[in-house]
Amino acid sequence: MVGVRRSCGLQTRQRRGMQLLEVVVSLASAAILMAGISSSIVLANRSMEIATTRTQLVSRNQTALDRLRNDLAESVAVTGRSSDAVTFQVRDRDGDALPETISYAWAGAGEPLAMSTNAGPWLEASEDLDAFEFDWHAAPSVASATPIEFDPPGQFVLQSQVSSFTALSGSLSISLPPTYRAGDLLVAALAVSGDPGATSSTTLSGGWNFAGYINRSSTSLGTIYSTAPVGNSLVIDWPSIRNATVLVAHFSSPTGTASLDSYTQATGNSPNATAPEGTAYQNDSLVIRAIARDYTSQSRDNATNLPGHVCVGTKLQLFLPGVSMACRNANTGVVPGDTLRLTGNVNYGCATLVFSP
Repeated sequence: MVGVRRSCGLQTRQRRGMQLLEVVVSLASAAILMAGISSSIVLANRSMEIATTRTQLVSRNQTALDRLRNDLAESVAVTGRSSDAVTFQVRDRDGDALPETISYAWAGAGEPLAMSTNAGPWLEASEDLDAFEFDWHAAPSVASATPIEFDPPGQFVLQSQVSSFTALSGSLSISLPPTYRAGDLLVAALAVSGDPGATSSTTLSGGWNFAGYINRSSTSLGTIYSTAPVGNSLVIDWPSIRNATVLVAHFSSPTGTASLDSYTQATGNSPNATAPEGTAYQNDSLVIRAIARDYTSQSRDNATNLPGHVCVGTKLQLFLPGVSMACRNANTGVVPGDTLRLTGNVNYGCATLVFSP
């Protein structure tokens, strides 16, 4: 019995020893497993931080490129450009009636794209870039309509017209006709709601000039012309403009030059608008009648009822001033006045412009 009891005690002590060893091994395994999990979590966090940083960098760089594209799309003149820099002008943005000059430049690998406004300090527009380049290309040729031949020879010929409406205060822009060629004549009639004040506060695109201006409390009329416009658009910055409609006519000039001979104007409130007489100093002169009128629900006439005239166009839109233009050729001497029939009593201003070839 004694021998049996001793054997059982030994077995119990051996079992307890095995249980302790199992616990130690299990704890060691758990510690190794936890260390591996912790390392994985740290690596995952670092990967997320790196991914987040990269996303932020890409987002900021994309925002910078979008701003650059938008600024270039609004440019009215590019004054300097290279593979790593560009300087251009956009319309007034700060209310001083002057265009803004914007520059972008990149100094090289590891440097950000920088931006400056009106020769001010350079500011970082993007993150550091490894590579960047302006890739300038010549504008593709624009398929234009075949110019109308001079028939009879020696006369101005109407080629096309473009128009624009604006309900934005202070500025408007209109692209020139794609058929325009150097030396052709461009004439714009601008109908403005109310009296926007003196033309001395107006800034026009390079190469454009005022022929005349009719101030009225309801609808005013400005006429502008050019034979050598700068750029491919007419930009008018007029701080006190409210609503405006502009119509631009394009005429081929038989000599490649044109000069304004005379300008006369008339105003009234009648269904019979008076287009005043003018004076032609040469044969085959171009006579243009421009009219601005208040908007009315019945203003649907299209200026085709002026005797012997060709209708350039009429632009009317709800609650905006309307503008019409018609033209004809004339020889030396007095160009008689004509009557344009409107539908109903409408406040109007009408101008007659005579150009020599």
